Amino acid sequence: MRQLTIALVATSSLLATPLALAQDGDAAKAPTAAKGDASQFTEADRDAAAIEKGKARLEEARKAYMAAPAIEQSIAIEVTSPMGEQKMGMSSRYGKDQSFMVDIPDQMSMTGVGGKLFAVLPIAPDKYVERSIEGPDGLSKAIGELTGGGGLPDPAAPFRLMPKDDLTGLLGMGIIMQPKVAGFRAGDAGSQVLIEGNGGSSVLTFDGKTGLIDRIDVVSQPPGAPAGFEMKIAFVLDAKVMKELPKPIAFDTTGRSVAPTMQDLVPQPKALEVGQAAPSFDLEDLDGNMVSLASLRGSVVVLDFWATWCGPCRAGMPAMNELAQWADTTNGAVRILAVNVQEPKAKAAEYWNKEKFVFPCLLDVTGTTSMAYNANSIPLTVVIDPQGNVASVDVGLAFNPRDEAAKNAFLEEKKEKLQKLSAGKG
Repeated sequence: MRQLTIALVATSSLLATPLALAQDGDAAKAPTAAKGDASQFTEADRDAAAIEKGKARLEEARKAYMAAPAIEQSIAIEVTSPMGEQKMGMSSRYGKDQSFMVDIPDQMSMTGVGGKLFAVLPIAPDKYVERSIEGPDGLSKAIGELTGGGGLPDPAAPFRLMPKDDLTGLLGMGIIMQPKVAGFRAGDAGSQVLIEGNGGSSVLTFDGKTGLIDRIDVVSQPPGAPAGFEMKIAFVLDAKVMKELPKPIAFDTTGRSVAPTMQDLVPQPKALEVGQAAPSFDLEDLDGNMVSLASLRGSVVVLDFWATWCGPCRAGMPAMNELAQWADTTNGAVRILAVNVQEPKAKAAEYWNKEKFVFPCLLDVTGTTSMAYNANSIPLTVVIDPQGNVASVDVGLAFNPRDEAAKNAFLEEKKEKLQKLSAGKG
């Protein structure tokens, strides 16, 4: 499913699942608020007195969030890692009686109102999941259940919605384990609180006038990541406090059926199996030409599913381009095709033309072909034999794009396999 926790946003930068990160949108603007950096905290900023000031600042922020009659905010999230940059944009609204709505365009919306919590995925607009909010920690439990235990990727949520005794832990954003307040520093424009724990640190920057969060900068080393792999995640919030929301928070169930779990909202494509007939497709390329799998019968076909927002996809694309240059020398025996997953033509074309890749890029705007090929995690590379059957399926990058020797070894191995397959010996 399309996970909401920032821990899974971080993991997605390694696995590049398209169901975890939103595409660039109006809300996904470049971070502009003053950046927080743990290295800026001096020894004095980290002593016992500073730590107590940091804890007090968090409680002051809780009071500011709780005192606001209503809040509207847009949030830009930018993830930077050795695999590239990814962005997501989202918005949230908070009204009376713990009513709220968090919306990630094209991915998910969650609404809490009237003692109930509702979640909807755009991929299944006619369905929703519902949970009753019971007891003082009922909302926290319901959100945890519907987000796989991680919570909402909105830094305002812990202050506005969650139990008082769990604030620091929630501000670990699902990335930093056993987080603790580690420092405090004040400036002319506002103040910053440093949180540290297993797996990384974060700096919360507070607006000096409103007391609300302006920005959070997280630096982490995700579990299972390669040695030296560092990920930076910047949250930039544009919050507006108001007397009341322009439109009351509500959830309309008309024309929708309730589903038991979040997983029941997501269509479950059947995994590809080696030897099965490859799903047929008719897709337009960037030049407006229609390309079908049937028209490629007799050639070995390599499909590389990708998207511009996918860091690992972009990191591996130059190697795929080299493979395509080699394939051009095989007189059509091997064909390399990229398949862009659910992005507008203009967006895919802008990136493709800028990089000057030599092989065709097909456009799966509706996601139908991607779903048929079970491309719920990208990059995904599918090799199809001359008879139209699936020969191999590879998820993710099989080499380190920064290691030239590893990349060359990968290309030589891939060429050898494709040559054998085209000769009927694969």
